[in-house]
Amino acid sequence: MAIKSENPHAGKGEGIRHPIISVLERHAPALARMTTEHRAFSKEDSLNSVDVGKKFGFLADEFVALGSFELSPNDLLAIWTHANEVLPFLYQRYALAATLTTAYAVQEMKNRDWEKLPRAYLESREFPEEIKQDKIGLRLFDGRLDEIRNVINALECTESGTDQSNMSRGIALSRKARDGDKEAERELDALVAATEKGNPVIADIGENFSNTLLPISWKVNDLLDAKP
Repeated sequence: MAIKSENPHAGKGEGIRHPIISVLERHAPALARMTTEHRAFSKEDSLNSVDVGKKFGFLADEFVALGSFELSPNDLLAIWTHANEVLPFLYQRYALAATLTTAYAVQEMKNRDWEKLPRAYLESREFPEEIKQDKIGLRLFDGRLDEIRNVINALECTESGTDQSNMSRGIALSRKARDGDKEAERELDALVAATEKGNPVIADIGENFSNTLLPISWKVNDLLDAKP
């Protein structure tokens, strides 16, 4: 899929104050400098997404320092509406999605080594050695990832007026279309068209977080399956 250079979309979520938004506002000058540096590249796909993520280490530390924070569908919509305004590039929002996902998932862990994960993952796409054998922590972390998926599903279901998220419907229809189901192919085309006409921030959330949650989940599953 072609990578868009900038995202001018703005959505709804006004009136919600969230500690994540406060952190982003506090670091607005640093984020603006990052965007200026990012814009200097002629093509975004010439960038290394890991290199972009490394620049978000300070935000990872700030998010972890918040301790515990809630993430309701309206919270996430408000956060991502703000993110679209201050981080116009796709790889920037991928990095923010990874930062928010990992910081949320390590909340209230008894093993404080988990607090190292958000920055470590951004900088290396790896989990710290200190937590790789913590099976209890890995299961708690995995459960937190499910909570984020449920938040995204709730947003998409509300947007589409159905009891199934666009992501889930798209996957199911894609499988049928690949098997030659012409009706599923037409439904998939209609779903894509409807998504494009809907709230662009909700569509952005679905795309940004799907590209973030999947590789993190793979790592968690691999560690859970690994023998001591």
